[in-house]
Amino acid sequence: MNVFPTRKTKIDQLKAAREHLIARNKLLTPYSDDWYQTRKQLQQITEEGEVMVEVARVVTLKESFLKAYPSTYDKSLDWQCPICNERKQEYFDDPSSWLHCCSRRICMNCRKDQGKSKKCPVCKSKANFPLNNLDEIYHLQDREETWAWFRLGILLQEAGKEEESVKHVQRAANAGHPIAIDHLGSAFYAGSNSIIPQSNEKAREHFLKSAQMGYVEAQYHLGLMCLEELDDDELLAGESSTKTPTSQKERLLEAQKQRQRMLIRQEGLRWISLAAQGGSTPAQAMLASLYCNSVGREAPVKRNLFLAKYWSQKGADNDDGSCQLILAQTLMVLASQTFDGSYNRVGYNPIPRVLFLLRKTAAEEDSSVQTSTNKENAMKTIQNLEAQIRIACAACNRQDGALSQCSRCRATFYCGKECSTEHWKMGHKADCLDKDESSRLETYLKNISIHQPSPQTGLAAIAEDVHSGKDEPSLDSLVEPFSANNLN
Repeated sequence: MNVFPTRKTKIDQLKAAREHLIARNKLLTPYSDDWYQTRKQLQQITEEGEVMVEVARVVTLKESFLKAYPSTYDKSLDWQCPICNERKQEYFDDPSSWLHCCSRRICMNCRKDQGKSKKCPVCKSKANFPLNNLDEIYHLQDREETWAWFRLGILLQEAGKEEESVKHVQRAANAGHPIAIDHLGSAFYAGSNSIIPQSNEKAREHFLKSAQMGYVEAQYHLGLMCLEELDDDELLAGESSTKTPTSQKERLLEAQKQRQRMLIRQEGLRWISLAAQGGSTPAQAMLASLYCNSVGREAPVKRNLFLAKYWSQKGADNDDGSCQLILAQTLMVLASQTFDGSYNRVGYNPIPRVLFLLRKTAAEEDSSVQTSTNKENAMKTIQNLEAQIRIACAACNRQDGALSQCSRCRATFYCGKECSTEHWKMGHKADCLDKDESSRLETYLKNISIHQPSPQTGLAAIAEDVHSGKDEPSLDSLVEPFSANNLN
């Protein structure tokens, strides 16, 4: 006899517990201690059920994919970086770099760390150090290996030699390297390479081939392409048609178009879900964004903040800035919905966690366009939140006199040590950061360059919208609990 409950049994138990908590909540005085505790339990149970159904969906999706496209990858090709000692997948991890002095491959993370080193970390040789791309191009040219062809193509592209770059990337793609195939797909989709013309058909062909081989970034690109093409088609349809179909033939044609659009949406969602389940942080950010912001019948998924939190948390755990911003937004809105706008109650306050995520994003040192946008949004929101919380003491609400920050989370303000100690006992201990997070926070704060924020837009207005309870439904109407399928 199986002593472990089946998924259906567990979900039935969660539904029963949820109904009990809803009934209990109606008998409690709003904003009492029991009311807060019951609402928190209600949120946790609803979230557990939603996540359980979502995990089952993506696991079933993965099983169907593996049945349709059995993996032929040879794990004996895996290799180990001699610096970080991490095992790397030959065809699915970023292309490696080459240490000519000792004829060893190193992963790209370690390659970045060795950019200013004066000797080889493996053999201690000072030849060809610090590492530079021109030396690596020279030493890779004679290596007859698929990874080397692709790496050489990337280096030549960075050096502005597009024709030679395409030749080597194409060679790696012809040999079945999924990352090289995906790279060509991106080139066809963007049309930014003078050697490769823009072609959605060619891009889809390459993305599909790489995605079927199991490369998660190609799965994400393919899903994104489906959703973007759908948006373009709907925009054109909206511009070309301004009247409602009246004849039976027109209605049938419109129904066929809607059916086709639905199939494309579902295909895009399936590929993005596969990529997110496989660990692609851009896919996790996209899925979280869809669950956070989807509205209307044409949306790929129904709005579900619990699943937005689930996927953004996965990406945030891997330091993805976009996921950190979505998670910060989701935590704020969930708290507001759960507690009917009273989101800053001690013991249930998301602001310390939200500010930690935002400060981590703002402290990112990468200079990419996406990172710069994330940092700007994070800084605006940080200053918006801090402007609200530094007005009064969090314990006694006193507004006159100097206030000092909590030394651990830097997210609450007090008029003195007595208030700080009292607030900790009241429940701030549950809201505050742990010692490890506090240590990392100090590093983030040192890296943040404070500047005057521009007028509140986008993410920066989250705190103000939540503070005012702006157009947010209650927890009870947040989602249809534990739906078997969250697709429209």
